Amino acid sequence: MTKYTVTWHPKALAQLADLWNKHTDLRDDISAASRLIDRHLQWDAQAKGEALPDGLKGEIFPPLVVVFTVSESDRLVDIGAIRLVRQS
Repeated sequence: MTKYTVTWHPKALAQLADLWNKHTDLRDDISAASRLIDRHLQWDAQAKGEALPDGLKGEIFPPLVVVFTVSESDRLVDIGAIRLVRQS
């Protein structure tokens, strides 16, 4: 298993804070999902998520969707964007 350092781009942190503030009924779920994102992506990140255009990857951690990049040479994951899973 390869360990990665997970970082959050300031834009993603602002999005997370905005979601947490706007969706008071989901605060516990949002907090739990953000912790899970960190733990999940710190191991073998290159094999995680679904490939997206421009070298991005995406993965769902209900109620959140996260978009991230992986730098294998630096063993670094950068969370670039986060939003709520679309509700139908």
